[in-house]
Amino acid sequence: VLDSCSNIHIDSCILKSPKEATVQTAQDNYSVVFLSPDKHKISDITISNCDISGGACGINIKGKSSLKVRNITIENNDIYDTDTYGIYLTYVDTNSAPKNVCINNRISQRENVAIPGKFQGIYVSSSSTDIIANRIIAKDMSYGLYLSTYNKPTNATNLVANNEIIGKDGSSSSPTGLNVYSSANHCQIFHNSVYLASKPANIRGMYFASSTATSGGKNI
Repeated sequence: VLDSCSNIHIDSCILKSPKEATVQTAQDNYSVVFLSPDKHKISDITISNCDISGGACGINIKGKSSLKVRNITIENNDIYDTDTYGIYLTYVDTNSAPKNVCINNRISQRENVAIPGKFQGIYVSSSSTDIIANRIIAKDMSYGLYLSTYNKPTNATNLVANNEIIGKDGSSSSPTGLNVYSSANHCQIFHNSVYLASKPANIRGMYFASSTATSGGKNI
């Protein structure tokens, strides 16, 4: 979807992209689901209960600073055999209820390749969204959750809670389960679990570069 759509519900679909590449593939050219506005808005989109596999990115939603994508729900999807990103969101914002939400998705990296790419389960930049109850598994974890420039939704904060992040033994030099970048200031982080099997010197379960993000409850 490259321009001008709203009030669309993609539900219970099987969506596939080739996964025969022998090296890590480029993100935008090989996204299974790709939404990006050109001159008109994209809003009120739900992607739920889908089987999404292959490519470099499972769900790739890229707005623009001048044309944000709004009111997105990504829920209860199986996203697997992707090379680089499970879910990639940039300039996905909200100006009213309901908020954007990524909830109860199962995300895993493709493993049948000699050198898997450095994987990021959910990447969020210049956006606002709740990230709740997702399960992320990667052979070569770069970041399980990467939160950068988290925007403040209307009269609320973003919630990151009950996510499970598992990094298997890979070659990444600095695997990080949950990374909160310095400009990710409007989020509350509760009850997330991180397990990273590889043991480089700078392995990080959770890393906070932001001084105003709130971590509470029992993050493990």
